[in-house]
Amino acid sequence: EYFGGDGRVRGTVKLKNTPTNTPLARRVYLMRDEDMKVVRTTYSDSATGEYDFQWIDKTKKYTVLSVDYEHTLRAVVADNLTAEAMP
Repeated sequence: EYFGGDGRVRGTVKLKNTPTNTPLARRVYLMRDEDMKVVRTTYSDSATGEYDFQWIDKTKKYTVLSVDYEHTLRAVVADNLTAEAMP
């Protein structure tokens, strides 16, 4: 695969509230920082909020964008991410 590698970029999508953060199922985009090309897309898990992009090139930097399809919350961005080694 053109964007393949042996790394992964993973995280969670949660609504910050008290006493615990609520996991959300949202569309998540993985973009390569150098040109903002979308490398992969997925949905975060509704029960845990987790997403996991596997087989990613570890030599690149990435941005993750989470978008609320319900249009009640604003998008969330994490940039300058590096893929970690997969076990």
